[in-house]
Amino acid sequence: MRVTVVREGAEAQDALIAVDENATAAEVAEAIGRLAQRQAFPRIPGAGGSVISLPSHAAASEKSSGGPALWVDGWRCDPAAPVGTVLRDGARLCTDDSIGTFMSSGEPTGRYEVRVCGGPGAGRVARLPIGHSTLGSASTSTLMVDDHELPASAVGVTIDIKGRVEIAPQQGAEVSLDDEPWSARASG
Repeated sequence: MRVTVVREGAEAQDALIAVDENATAAEVAEAIGRLAQRQAFPRIPGAGGSVISLPSHAAASEKSSGGPALWVDGWRCDPAAPVGTVLRDGARLCTDDSIGTFMSSGEPTGRYEVRVCGGPGAGRVARLPIGHSTLGSASTSTLMVDDHELPASAVGVTIDIKGRVEIAPQQGAEVSLDDEPWSARASG
């Protein structure tokens, strides 16, 4: 099955996982850890991802729960549980406890929305929570727009608890609205 492996501070990586339905979450987490350590895996032809092949459950040794935890779409898996019921095509996997809970699928959270209305990424929508979010071409941006002319971090959006929104161009970014230069502005 094809999944996306997510790690903090790194670009998401597509992977093709061949796994016995009785393989445990600990075994899958260990394989993802090898991927994170950039050990060699065959590439997915034409897709730029990696292939992770796990041994059959019968051939694998029993793993203790001392290794990294496996997170599937925001849910922490029991290390001894078989992953056959939780893994699916398109799942987002992670072994990083600091971001595992944020990988949930389904309806995104956040009260405020930013919509890309034109150019590359048109139609993208990002829901923003209270706090600071970024818009730019970097894969670590809250709203990433794949545009080589857009700076890695173009705009910062800060929303406070009262709903006040401050939009500020990031260092070195030239931002305009209706052909007028945009400087830091707040609304609310």
